[in-house]
Amino acid sequence: MGVALIFLLLLAVVGCIGSARKAAVAGPMAMAWPGIMEQAAAGGAEPATLDAFAEALDAKDFATMAAMWPEVRAAATARIADQEELGDIGPGVAASLLERLEMFAASMAEIAGG
Repeated sequence: MGVALIFLLLLAVVGCIGSARKAAVAGPMAMAWPGIMEQAAAGGAEPATLDAFAEALDAKDFATMAAMWPEVRAAATARIADQEELGDIGPGVAASLLERLEMFAASMAEIAGG
């Protein structure tokens, strides 16, 4: 009986740590989202998808976000490449925007895996 109680307590602690980690990651993601959304919108992402992603981010609905992330990421990446190709931004700015996108992607992987 004591071992089972300890096991249940450990499961509860691990679950809380995972939830806390996701909540901590969500804050910086919310700060980065407006810029990523702008890039994705200009890159052809569906407005309904972007609205739904923003709502999911606000609600910390990580499963919904993960389902939409590939479309959002692809559109934002395409827009950054287009801007660089057209000369609207230089290679350094493009690299910075892509780095922001990769950091957001890493956060997406963190919440999806945790």
